[in-house]
Amino acid sequence: MTDEGNAGMMKSDDIYKKTGSRWQRIFLIASAAVFVAALGAGGWFLMGNSAVSEDRIERIIDYGTVLEGISIGGVDVSGMTGLEASQSTQNLGEDLLAAANFTLDIDGETVEYTAEDLELYTDYEEVFADAMRYGHTGTFEERKQAEETAKLSGIAFPVKIYADEEKVSAVILKMKNEIDRAAEDASFEFMPWGYFEDGTAYQPDVEEMITTLAKKDEFVYPEGLVTIPEEEMPSELRYEYYQDDYDWEEHYEEQYTPKDANISRFLYSGESKGVNIDLSGTVQLVMQAVQNSSFGVLEVPAQITHTENTIEEILAQTQLIASWTSSYHDHYSRNRTYNVAKMSHIISGVVIQPGETWSINEEAGERNRANGWKQAAGISGGAFTQQYGGGVCQISSTLYNTALRAGLDHKEDIDHSNHTIISDYIPIGLDATISSKGPDLKLTNPYDTPLYIVSYINGEEENVTIEIYGTLPEVEGYGQVIFDFSSRRSSTGAAPDYNYVYNATVTPDGEPIAEGASVRFIKSRPKTTAKVYRHILDLEGNELTEKEYLFTATYKAYTGVYYVNGPDPNAPSPTPVPGPTTSPTTAPTTEP
Repeated sequence: MTDEGNAGMMKSDDIYKKTGSRWQRIFLIASAAVFVAALGAGGWFLMGNSAVSEDRIERIIDYGTVLEGISIGGVDVSGMTGLEASQSTQNLGEDLLAAANFTLDIDGETVEYTAEDLELYTDYEEVFADAMRYGHTGTFEERKQAEETAKLSGIAFPVKIYADEEKVSAVILKMKNEIDRAAEDASFEFMPWGYFEDGTAYQPDVEEMITTLAKKDEFVYPEGLVTIPEEEMPSELRYEYYQDDYDWEEHYEEQYTPKDANISRFLYSGESKGVNIDLSGTVQLVMQAVQNSSFGVLEVPAQITHTENTIEEILAQTQLIASWTSSYHDHYSRNRTYNVAKMSHIISGVVIQPGETWSINEEAGERNRANGWKQAAGISGGAFTQQYGGGVCQISSTLYNTALRAGLDHKEDIDHSNHTIISDYIPIGLDATISSKGPDLKLTNPYDTPLYIVSYINGEEENVTIEIYGTLPEVEGYGQVIFDFSSRRSSTGAAPDYNYVYNATVTPDGEPIAEGASVRFIKSRPKTTAKVYRHILDLEGNELTEKEYLFTATYKAYTGVYYVNGPDPNAPSPTPVPGPTTSPTTAPTTEP
């Protein structure tokens, strides 16, 4: 090797020692190899032909500058030194990998992956070295031809991304393990008192609630209960209210949405489709995308299964069918309201399964002191007497009206009895009496889906609301409908006379009678009948058919009874009369 050649090699070595870039080192190594090869192939110019100038030799060997027309990854590096080319292209690999992002779409469920996640890599180092060598190796003619080709047509050295199939498989397997699942049905939980945002059911302190309501105070629900958005509330036509301070012969129900009607009573969970990702197919999909530099959204091959029980079906089976509210404003007493609130709590949360017959008496048990019931006025033999559980017919009658509006047939699905006397807090003919060992209210679910009962009281407004949820009723030819009911007095007989019981110091229920006074124990009532009609409405409240006569309710006549603490003025002797008489004598005027 000539001294000039040795000097050149030393110069390259000095530069190599001063640079820390691996790309620069690659270039310098490649340049050195090219220079040595050039000397080996063209040394005859120096030794055998003194006519060839030093400039000519310099042009042939080119001392490591990139030929004109060379590009690396789209970057033109013509005429650059290795260091310059390295600086111009050193970010190519990183930029390509930064843009190599995948979105794997599994039937609408997406997972994002970067090149780093999949451990992708580029061939930048090899490509750079090839570009540096181009036109600097081979025979003189080969190098000359390469120079001309690059200059005329350009030579591109693309940088590509590659993937290791084994590493990609490991990433896709992890995704499969996380996403694969069996299909699950939509579900819900019935929470009659509502629930909080975290899904925890709210259960009020029963005694505190009942006692508060008995005092005519408002029972305050805790903050944070989930409520139904206003735009999702049921139709207001499904809410009705009957107030006991109206004339029952003239008044029909009015629309009324209770203030607690927006508490959400059902916690829903949507259905979950089944997913089984094709591991091999997905790996090959990613590998092919890398090979084609086709990044973006990839539709993952997977087996998708669906359940039959969807959230739409669940929602359809838990709709508010009917809500009916009655007032006890004119019948308030602390004990009576306590009993009403207690019975309301007992039935709230009842679920009646398809075909099942449910009894309110069986649900509530016997009303006595031992079971926590209070004494309040109740009807017995036409008279109002103090009874444990007095007033609970407010609940049974309200539930009866709600059940009718929920589409239960008054003959096939409802077993009930009217009171012996007319109750003014319920429309005439539409009351339902119950007693621990007597009349009962039984409901049979005629639908293919369960019925859900919710009951609650507004202490301040003194009314009770009962709601029934389930599948909205339909009538053939009309689709979904709203049922409504009305009633009217159809006949009234003559009121019977009063009977008098003399020499009585107390009434049968233990009320003391002052000397010389009398107490009317049973009011004389005529036999009365009332006709009940059903109305079928569309969802806008328009009647679809003529009102339908259902049945006639009969309230029997009662002979009035007075108890008198004194002798019978018409008796032939002062001997006390042991039992009631039917003497039409003028009744004493003193009443309770």
